[in-house]
Amino acid sequence: MGGKRSGIVTELLVVAENLSFHGIATEGAVVRTGGQLNLHGILDGDLEIQPGGRANVYGIVNGTIHNGGIVIVAGIVRGQVREGTLGAPVTVVGPGSWINGVERLEPSEPRR
Repeated sequence: MGGKRSGIVTELLVVAENLSFHGIATEGAVVRTGGQLNLHGILDGDLEIQPGGRANVYGIVNGTIHNGGIVIVAGIVRGQVREGTLGAPVTVVGPGSWINGVERLEPSEPRR
């Protein structure tokens, strides 16, 4: 699925292309290799980014991010951000973002 999507999604959100999502996904999301998710809404559940995938979090993730690709957090993650051992995951957390209840006050350097 590519392009834009909004509304309430009640099944796992699977992203294999470029997708801008404005809404609520109740069952988490998976970003596959070659996919890019721009999350402007609320994700209830975990977010998995597979190697070669990318996610930009501007909204809220009510779960853990399992990063095997690239993730940029400019919003709120109510769980942890865990980097996988496959590929070369990169995590960037912007100033003013929240991870697991802690506000990031300074921009982070990409973790490799």
